[in-house]
Amino acid sequence: MSKKKLKRVIIVLAVTIGLIIIAQIIKATQKEPEIVLPVRPVKVMELSLNEGDFTRTYPGVVKASQIVELTFEVNGRINEMPVVEGETVEEGDLIARLDPTDYVNRRDAARAQYDTAQSNLDRSKSLYERDMISQVELETRQATFDVNMADFNIAQKAVDDTYIYAPFAGVISARYVDLHEQVQSQQAIMTLEDLTDIDVTINIPEKTVRHFNKYRVNVFAIFDQDKEKQYVLKVKEFSSAPDPQTKTYKATLTMERPEGFNVFPGMAVKVLLDGELKAEIPEDVFIIPASAFFSNPAGETLVWVINESGMTVSSRKVETSTMIDGYIEVKTGLESGEIIAIAGVSQLMEDQKIRYYNQ
Repeated sequence: MSKKKLKRVIIVLAVTIGLIIIAQIIKATQKEPEIVLPVRPVKVMELSLNEGDFTRTYPGVVKASQIVELTFEVNGRINEMPVVEGETVEEGDLIARLDPTDYVNRRDAARAQYDTAQSNLDRSKSLYERDMISQVELETRQATFDVNMADFNIAQKAVDDTYIYAPFAGVISARYVDLHEQVQSQQAIMTLEDLTDIDVTINIPEKTVRHFNKYRVNVFAIFDQDKEKQYVLKVKEFSSAPDPQTKTYKATLTMERPEGFNVFPGMAVKVLLDGELKAEIPEDVFIIPASAFFSNPAGETLVWVINESGMTVSSRKVETSTMIDGYIEVKTGLESGEIIAIAGVSQLMEDQKIRYYNQ
């Protein structure tokens, strides 16, 4: 190899080695990019020990247990309306009636065609049995009869639909039309409310609802007209999610209509919740939703505890006991007043920043 060529090779090697050294120095001085965890919304609960039996009262509003708007199925002019707003009616009472003249005339015409078709069909059957007409002719007469019978039934129903009868006993809470007024089918004529039973609606705070699994809760209504008596309420409906603004659950309760005084929709009533701690639940444990727990590789049971000063989470080992209705007893590891995450725990990491759900 010539000296000139050797010199060129040495220069290339020197440059290459230099570039490698520079690259290693740059790599060594560069910091790993910091991983920024997202601020995750978390549903939480504040811990409190069982406090024995409890009593809560909430304002409620009376509602009718059944409400229906009464309408006609056909158009027409009202010529009879024997009830007024506020009147009590029994099941089957006449509420309103349209002038039936046009519908009766159509029904009578349809009946005449039906009778004629019936006679023709009977005659055709007799002739067919004596082989005097074909089967095709008999089937034609049968089809004509079927059409006329359907037309008559429709016309008769239209006559029947000129009447409105009370579908159940109740009170006429509103009337929207007057006598002799022209109305359309499905137009609201009156509102009928069933007051045989009455409903009561209340809004219960989320904090109270969260502890229902610990108690056997009895619910009572107390009316101003009879403050000394408590009327038993039964749960009819209960919302599955709290109102995002008020953080309360809407409950609809029902009871038999009290005797001795009037109770109407819209009236205020006091609702008493009387909770008795279930005997199988000790008073010195926390009752926490099963969704709050997770495990580490060592098999330990953990929960995420919220650090409110920095709004971060940290895992905490806990000792659990029995499971009751989707909730688990925690014997040790937590303190009253602490706040823990109760949903989405598998998506959280140590020291991750969080915000409270719906905030």
